[in-house]
Amino acid sequence: MEALCSATNTVTNPGFEAGALTPWAQSTGTASSVVASNARSGTYALQTGVSASGAIQTVGGLTSSGTYLLAGWAKAATAGEEVAVGMKSFGGTETYLKTSTTSYAQQPIFFTTGATATSAGANCYKNRLLSRILRRLHPDQALLTVVDAS
Repeated sequence: MEALCSATNTVTNPGFEAGALTPWAQSTGTASSVVASNARSGTYALQTGVSASGAIQTVGGLTSSGTYLLAGWAKAATAGEEVAVGMKSFGGTETYLKTSTTSYAQQPIFFTTGATATSAGANCYKNRLLSRILRRLHPDQALLTVVDAS
């Protein structure tokens, strides 16, 4: 993962290079898996299933009312499909960026934690609401990085 600013990555296994989903969890559906193909760099990538599916990781140790940057790489397997990278459960409105490009593109999102929030949910997903064509996506290699942007 290439950070957009210099800081410590607070996401564990951000590029799935452990070869397993842990500590990420299924966020929608049960079809997401870590595969040894289609990586942007390194060996592994997260791959969603043919319908609504994705992965999420709760990132702790954040500062309340702190501004952060989520920077993930994502791509669709086939033109016309979409995958989203986003943040939720941080004391603000869920925010995400979606892409339908078939080449890896960085999806940067700035967000500010709420007055009492010290964690957030970093996620990547494919959803039927985002894509009516239900085929496999490869939503990123080094999925998400959260860095202090303040």
